[in-house]
Amino acid sequence: MANAQRTRIFGRVLDAATLEPVPFAVAVFKGSNVGADADSSGRFYLETNRGYDSLVVSMLGYRSQVVPVSVGATDEIDVELMPDAMELGAFTISRPNENPALPSCAK
Repeated sequence: MANAQRTRIFGRVLDAATLEPVPFAVAVFKGSNVGADADSSGRFYLETNRGYDSLVVSMLGYRSQVVPVSVGATDEIDVELMPDAMELGAFTISRPNENPALPSCAK
Protein backbone atom coordinates (compact mmCIF):
# COMPACT_ATOMS: atom_id res chain seq x y z
CA MET A 1 0.00 0.00 0.00
CA ALA A 2 2.77 2.43 -0.84
CA ASN A 3 0.33 4.65 -2.75
CA ALA A 4 -2.42 4.57 -0.13
CA GLN A 5 -3.96 7.90 0.74
CA ARG A 6 -5.46 8.39 4.18
CA THR A 7 -9.00 9.77 4.07
CA ARG A 8 -10.23 11.40 7.28
CA ILE A 9 -13.81 12.52 7.73
CA PHE A 10 -15.23 14.23 10.78
CA GLY A 11 -18.37 16.18 11.40
CA ARG A 12 -21.88 16.14 12.79
CA VAL A 13 -25.16 14.45 12.01
CA LEU A 14 -28.12 16.82 12.27
CA ASP A 15 -31.90 16.55 11.98
CA ALA A 16 -32.70 18.43 8.75
CA ALA A 17 -36.00 19.74 10.13
CA THR A 18 -34.70 21.09 13.45
CA LEU A 19 -30.90 21.24 12.97
CA GLU A 20 -30.61 19.44 16.31
CA PRO A 21 -27.90 16.77 16.67
CA VAL A 22 -28.83 13.17 15.88
CA PRO A 23 -27.06 11.20 18.62
CA PHE A 24 -25.62 7.76 17.86
CA ALA A 25 -26.22 7.89 14.09
CA VAL A 26 -23.98 5.57 12.05
CA ALA A 27 -21.50 6.72 9.38
CA VAL A 28 -19.89 4.04 7.16
CA PHE A 29 -17.73 4.28 4.06
CA LYS A 30 -20.00 2.91 1.31
CA GLY A 31 -19.20 -0.67 0.39
CA SER A 32 -17.14 -1.32 3.50
CA ASN A 33 -17.38 -2.15 7.16
CA VAL A 34 -15.28 0.90 8.09
CA GLY A 35 -17.49 3.18 10.10
CA ALA A 36 -18.22 4.94 13.35
CA ASP A 37 -21.12 5.81 15.60
CA ALA A 38 -21.80 9.45 16.31
CA ASP A 39 -21.57 10.46 19.96
CA SER A 40 -24.37 11.96 22.05
CA SER A 41 -23.78 15.32 20.31
CA GLY A 42 -24.02 13.84 16.82
CA ARG A 43 -20.26 14.13 16.22
CA PHE A 44 -18.32 11.41 14.40
CA TYR A 45 -14.81 10.70 13.09
CA LEU A 46 -13.55 7.98 10.80
CA GLU A 47 -10.58 7.30 8.57
CA THR A 48 -9.30 4.77 6.07
CA ASN A 49 -6.41 4.08 3.70
CA ARG A 50 -8.83 2.62 1.14
CA GLY A 51 -10.19 4.58 -1.81
CA TYR A 52 -13.80 4.91 -0.67
CA ASP A 53 -15.45 7.94 -2.26
CA SER A 54 -18.71 8.14 -0.33
CA LEU A 55 -20.13 7.86 3.12
CA VAL A 56 -23.50 6.37 4.11
CA VAL A 57 -25.07 8.01 7.16
CA SER A 58 -28.11 6.43 8.79
CA MET A 59 -30.25 6.37 11.89
CA LEU A 60 -33.53 4.68 12.76
CA GLY A 61 -36.38 7.11 12.07
CA TYR A 62 -34.44 8.98 9.36
CA ARG A 63 -33.77 8.51 5.65
CA SER A 64 -30.24 7.29 5.00
CA GLN A 65 -28.05 9.69 3.06
CA VAL A 66 -25.06 9.01 0.80
CA VAL A 67 -22.47 11.79 0.92
CA PRO A 68 -19.53 12.07 -1.51
CA VAL A 69 -16.09 12.41 0.08
CA SER A 70 -12.68 13.30 -1.35
CA VAL A 71 -10.28 10.35 -1.35
CA GLY A 72 -7.04 11.20 0.45
CA ALA A 73 -8.43 14.37 2.04
CA THR A 74 -9.28 15.46 5.56
CA ASP A 75 -12.78 16.93 5.44
CA GLU A 76 -15.31 18.23 7.91
CA ILE A 77 -18.92 17.64 6.90
CA ASP A 78 -22.30 18.18 8.49
CA VAL A 79 -24.89 15.67 7.33
CA GLU A 80 -28.56 16.62 7.61
CA LEU A 81 -30.86 13.60 7.79
CA MET A 82 -34.52 13.92 6.85
CA PRO A 83 -36.98 12.44 9.35
CA ASP A 84 -38.75 9.37 7.96
CA ALA A 85 -42.06 8.64 9.62
CA MET A 86 -42.74 4.97 10.19
CA GLU A 87 -46.27 3.71 10.56
CA LEU A 88 -46.96 0.57 12.55
CA GLY A 89 -49.98 -1.63 12.01
CA ALA A 90 -52.57 -2.04 14.74
CA PHE A 91 -51.69 -4.20 17.72
CA THR A 92 -53.36 -5.23 20.95
CA ILE A 93 -51.88 -5.27 24.41
CA SER A 94 -53.56 -7.77 26.67
CA ARG A 95 -53.03 -8.66 30.28
CA PRO A 96 -53.30 -12.34 31.09
CA ASN A 97 -55.24 -13.43 34.16
CA GLU A 98 -52.11 -14.64 35.86
CA ASN A 99 -48.45 -13.78 35.66
CA PRO A 100 -46.77 -16.82 34.06
CA ALA A 101 -43.77 -16.44 36.38
CA LEU A 102 -45.81 -16.82 39.61
CA PRO A 103 -45.80 -20.66 39.67
CA SER A 104 -41.99 -20.65 39.39
CA CYS A 105 -41.62 -18.04 42.12
CA ALA A 106 -43.90 -19.95 44.52
CA LYS A 107 -41.51 -22.92 44.68
